Amino acid sequence: MFHIVRTTNEKVEFLKDSSSQFAKSFSTSQAADRFCKKLNKSVTIDKQWSVAQY
Repeated sequence: MFHIVRTTNEKVEFLKDSSSQFAKSFSTSQAADRFCKKLNKSVTIDKQWSVAQY
């Protein structure tokens, strides 16, 4: 499974699914990467999201 994460203040933050309080997961890295790129268009460089496999 692939998740979208970011590190702020040395703390790992998982992107949450909008319909629950659980981390949003993707079955392929390509799907996670596409979603991540869309997210990063609207955030500052110090708060960028990345894809991680868990």
